[in-house]
Amino acid sequence: MGFRKAEVFGLTIDQVDIKNRGVWLEANATKGKRAEFIPANPEALELLTRLVGQARRWKVRHLLTYQHGEKGERRPVKNPKRAWRTALDKLGLEHRFHDTKASFVTAVAHVATAAVTQQLARHKNYETTRRYLKVADEAARQAMEQATMTSLRVGNGSTSTQEFHTQGTTHDDQAIDAGNKKALEPLGSKAFPLCSELVGATGFEPATPRPPV
Repeated sequence: MGFRKAEVFGLTIDQVDIKNRGVWLEANATKGKRAEFIPANPEALELLTRLVGQARRWKVRHLLTYQHGEKGERRPVKNPKRAWRTALDKLGLEHRFHDTKASFVTAVAHVATAAVTQQLARHKNYETTRRYLKVADEAARQAMEQATMTSLRVGNGSTSTQEFHTQGTTHDDQAIDAGNKKALEPLGSKAFPLCSELVGATGFEPATPRPPV
């Protein structure tokens, strides 16, 4: 869901909104100091539901806690950085928490427009979002293979580039211009069906409910 480390370890039961399928973040808990609603996909919602149930059984507010003392009292995490490092040490792993957000932003960028990606990354400007994107070699290869000249073919079956070099001044410029404009038209929202579910009726305003009272 693109959470920051402090946001994850600070999550409480009352922040999880199962009905609206997401998590509410208070302004004082976010880097941008603004209240936000973070939508959850089915896998994330399932995990959140399990964590809420576990917290309720343990009679604690926080979703992530640690066992303290011999009696096993559950306490909230006070130092997210140390808690993350401890968890990795016990699992024998090396992984920067920041990389989890980079992976999230990249995954969203593969199925959504730049504006939607920026919105879900919760960045003030797109330049920040771009620094998070990590395109895998295989994804880059597939994109290059799909970017063929066949989309620029015009009436006689040859490409506009081929005609330009072979016919010179006898080339029908208007036909080529029309063909190129049509081929190079932006794909728009039809290429990204996910966008219709994530944006509101007034452009890229989040189509999310109001915070619970």
